[in-house]
Amino acid sequence: MRFYYIEKFNKSWSLETVATALRINTLYMIQKAGSGHIGASLGCLDLLTWLYWEGMAEGDKFILSKGHAVPALYAVLIAKGIIPFEQIHNLRRIGGLPGHPHNSIPGIEAHTGSLAMGLSKARGMAIANRLNGKQNKVWVMVSDGEMQEGQFWESIGNGRHYPELRLIIDFNDMQTDGPNTKRRFDIGAALRAFGWATHQLPDIGGHDFGAMRGIPQHITQPLAVIAPTVKAKGVERFDEEGNGLHSGILESANYRRAVTAFAKGQNFNLIKYDGELPSKIEESDLITYYVRELYDLMVENENIVVLDADLKSDHRLEKIEHEFPDRFIECGISEQDMVSCASGLALSGKIPVCHSFACFLTSRSNEQIYNACCEGDKIIYLGSAAGWISAKGPGMSHEARRDKWLMKGMPNLEIMEPSTPKKTALALRWAVKENQKSTYIRIRQNPAIDEMLYE
Repeated sequence: MRFYYIEKFNKSWSLETVATALRINTLYMIQKAGSGHIGASLGCLDLLTWLYWEGMAEGDKFILSKGHAVPALYAVLIAKGIIPFEQIHNLRRIGGLPGHPHNSIPGIEAHTGSLAMGLSKARGMAIANRLNGKQNKVWVMVSDGEMQEGQFWESIGNGRHYPELRLIIDFNDMQTDGPNTKRRFDIGAALRAFGWATHQLPDIGGHDFGAMRGIPQHITQPLAVIAPTVKAKGVERFDEEGNGLHSGILESANYRRAVTAFAKGQNFNLIKYDGELPSKIEESDLITYYVRELYDLMVENENIVVLDADLKSDHRLEKIEHEFPDRFIECGISEQDMVSCASGLALSGKIPVCHSFACFLTSRSNEQIYNACCEGDKIIYLGSAAGWISAKGPGMSHEARRDKWLMKGMPNLEIMEPSTPKKTALALRWAVKENQKSTYIRIRQNPAIDEMLYE
């Protein structure tokens, strides 16, 4: 396949032209890597362009809290000469650029990927600036979905006393499992109630550089900018599944159409790179057999209730949601809330089944799991993508290598790690019908994926 990128940026280019060139490079990195988050990256790229070319003053810092959009930030830092240009070829490669931000990379201020940590880290930097006698701003970009995490609101409350903080909310009203229809609220009113000043950009103002230039620069309160954006801006019409291209890559023909559309009317020197698309990273097929058994068990037992933390598609729960809408609870990006909600269900005679990536389920809601186990609740936890250490994966924040140890100390909980489809189905059936305690079912990533580390 032929890929395209741009090596030299012209200082006379308008911000619109710069952003278009960055879209080509961002798409190049994701396509060549064979994985990444196109929707989040292209959706926030105009905001990043404004920040790095006009918005931030010298000495200001920036944290990308919505770390899955890091390919766009890499494209910006490469264009600025902060990251060596040759790294454009090394997204999700050993010795290259990780799938989520890590502060070992030049220009990356903080490690993110587990959502909602960014603003807390920014407050720490603002405190350090004061102690060092500096007045620099600390900018943070979050997603509207990320605001479902409890830590975000803790940081909003504690950050009200730091006018150096600048928060940009990439508001595309979409997340992994679709539109945020059940979780919409007046973000501006909530932020103002916490003592923050707010600035609302107009509809899709996150792509309007004129509107961005109207963001207040001198203000005596911490400022939150609500920036409506379009997920996968520029290639959204090539999204065949209609999910905003949350993760994955474009089909070859759609990639060519996208690059052609970006380059039309521009005087870009497109550099061609010929190579093969990498093999896709697939979740172990154990999930397929797990869901089949879960469906059959829900037909047999009306007390089973399924809970999910914005990973419905990763766990292939669409049929469950469709067939049992009253017994499927989408909790959003709120693992702690999901587990404690499951506890309430269990205390009321139901059999809750919680789903998330193992890295988030066992760490972010560890205290809640412990509390539920101490109650003697019967809850089934499904932790997927365990043991993921491939360089082609999302990076350290998504690796689950400590999940078993986090769960081994839990009272009244059994841990199972099935290795075949039949054993997976039997493990779930045993957990529902026979085990009186809670059960953690650990689904490993396909072992072949781990071997990619040594390619």
